[in-house]
Parts: sequence; C-alpha cells; structure tokens
Amino acid sequence: MSNREMKLRAKQTLAGNWGLAILVMLVSMAILGAAASLRGIGSSLLAGPVGVGACGVFLRLTRGETPEFSSMFDGFRNNFVNHFVAGLLQNILVAVFCILLIVPGIIKALGYSQAYFLLHDNPDLDGWTALKTSEQMMMGHKEELFLLWLSFLPWILLCIPVPFAILYVAPYISATRAQYYENLTGGQHVIF
Repeated sequence: MSNREMKLRAKQTLAGNWGLAILVMLVSMAILGAAASLRGIGSSLLAGPVGVGACGVFLRLTRGETPEFSSMFDGFRNNFVNHFVAGLLQNILVAVFCILLIVPGIIKALGYSQAYFLLHDNPDLDGWTALKTSEQMMMGHKEELFLLWLSFLPWILLCIPVPFAILYVAPYISATRAQYYENLTGGQHVIF
C-alpha cells in the first residue's frame, strides 16, 4: 500500500472519531509534558505506558473497533513494567545513537517504531523483546517509513505558526502510524 493510500485510510478512520482522537492526543501530550518537568527523565519514565495506550486507541480505530477513552490508559493497567521498560530503553538507545550522529539515531527510531503496537497486541511481551522484534519487522522497511514520516513535514511545520493545527496533525499522524503497522503486519495481530 502506498503512503498516499495509508494516509487516505487514516483520514477515513478518523471520520466520526475526531473527538476521541484529539482527546487522546491532548491527554497524552499533557501527561508527557507534565512528566518532562521532572528534570528531563520524567517523560522517559512514562513514554512507554502513554505510547502503548495511545497507539492502542489508534490501532483499534484502524481495525474498525470502537475504543473507549479509558483504553488510552491500558499501558498503565496491562503490564506496566514491560511498557515502562520499552519506553525507557527506546528513549535511551535512540538518544545514545543521536549523540553519536543524528542518522544512527533516526535509524534506531525507525527500527523501534513498531514496539508500542506490538506491546498493545502482546501486553505480556517484555520491553526488550518488543524493541528487538520491532527492529526485525522493520528490516528492509526503514526507508519507506522514513519517507512516510517526511511526508508529514509540511503539516508539522504548519504547527509552528498555527499551533492549533496540532489538533488535526497529531491524530492524523497517529492514525497513519497505526495504518502503517497494520499494512506491515498484513492486518494480522502479531501474537507471541
């Protein structure tokens, strides 16, 4: 499926679900923003549970399900430790590779990009295995995902002069990420 088709399907997924999508993104940003005030490590501590919950909501929408707002907290309820470890390791490893050079950091981020979706589908999967499995899944697919990410650059730049555009852009990107995961897995739940 082309990037254009995935983005179109993401918009179709959001039709009738914009309120939930915006609320999930706002609450996620608020939690991570408040946690970031803990001297830099706070957002890393909650990135996994918040990420798994938010990815889960968008994945359910992509699959045609109707998630409740409360399901965005599944990352805290369903095996918090695994989600916490995945988020912490992901942030540390991407940061370390970014310190070496920006390009290796981007490559690591692309490799780990599916970990939260995997954890949503497999709450008992440990964090390290989720990251390694994501890396394996992304072998040969990093360039296509990078190009998908780049296609959102104009939207992201729009958010600088028009901050309220984030209410459209963040859910759109998240829905497209969920669509990418579904496309990558062939619509099959990856179960371990």
